[in-house]
Amino acid sequence: MSSKAVGEWTLVKVSDKDGGPGARSSHGVSVIDDVLYVFGGEKVPRVPVDSTMWCVSLADQSKEKSWGQCNVTSETSTVPVARLAHAHASIGDWIYIFGGRLGITMDESPLNDLHRFNVKSGVWENVTGTPTASARSFHRMVCAGDSTLYVFGGCGADGRLADLHRIVIDSNGPKATWTELATPKIKGRGGAGFAASVDGKRLFVIGGFVGEESAEVHIYNIAANEWKTVSPTFSVFRPRSVFVTATMPSGQLFVFGGEVSPSDNGHEGAGGFENDVILFNDGDAMVTTVAPKENVKPQNRGWSSADVFGKDAVVMFGGLSGSDEAPERLGDVWIYQNK
Repeated sequence: MSSKAVGEWTLVKVSDKDGGPGARSSHGVSVIDDVLYVFGGEKVPRVPVDSTMWCVSLADQSKEKSWGQCNVTSETSTVPVARLAHAHASIGDWIYIFGGRLGITMDESPLNDLHRFNVKSGVWENVTGTPTASARSFHRMVCAGDSTLYVFGGCGADGRLADLHRIVIDSNGPKATWTELATPKIKGRGGAGFAASVDGKRLFVIGGFVGEESAEVHIYNIAANEWKTVSPTFSVFRPRSVFVTATMPSGQLFVFGGEVSPSDNGHEGAGGFENDVILFNDGDAMVTTVAPKENVKPQNRGWSSADVFGKDAVVMFGGLSGSDEAPERLGDVWIYQNK
């Protein structure tokens, strides 16, 4: 069961003549105070870019924007090593980076370190505490509550994962308390959609790659520490992975694009991608399909990243498009808004 709505995409004019993050995939983004921040990812398959945090203001979109490198307070910072396929989320003025991988060998050199960057002071900190989550990549992390992060799934050294972990950040310093929570009885997966309800009481796992693309929806009740599965009774949501998700202030869960058929060349190529917008109701996971106003929309892609912006918009940067014969990494910035 689904309904239809209209949304509008706007391509943000951003110049990279003075440098910028460039086209990339498997990165992370956050929006804090109308500024888009970009970290990590790859320009060449399995080769992480450097540890620069890039930023661009999204205010007054009538003017062309320019990328800048975030200032880092080097004498007090512990800058994380370069990585791709990490998890990325923000709390207040802090951007948190967990895990990912740093190698080009087949073991992928997975990580399970936690770092944070303060966008006001320019300080990087290593967040101490013993992780209950093993090293992994292509997992997801979201914030639910004032100081709590949740990590789900991903690809570990021994295969795909479906575990859930809570990270409570200490208000007195760069410390965290980790807790492993109930694990759903589902297949492990990488590249799943992961989002918190707007009231911070539920977590949603949508789709992901389980050996094939999936369209499953699983809902975790935080207070009860319990999972339930919502049977997908809709046909408009094609099975997919490595798509972007964001929780809009209206309470809808935003989903864009993703990989709907895997590449024959694995991570070295580009599979079949979508560029549709699906809005999930965060209460019962019923869906709304969105038709773009004036048929202006981003090209098909996966391995991208997005975050909520303003009252009811989403900002997306970059990703992977093209085909196995001609994979294309992207460096564009788009804003989506319900109409």
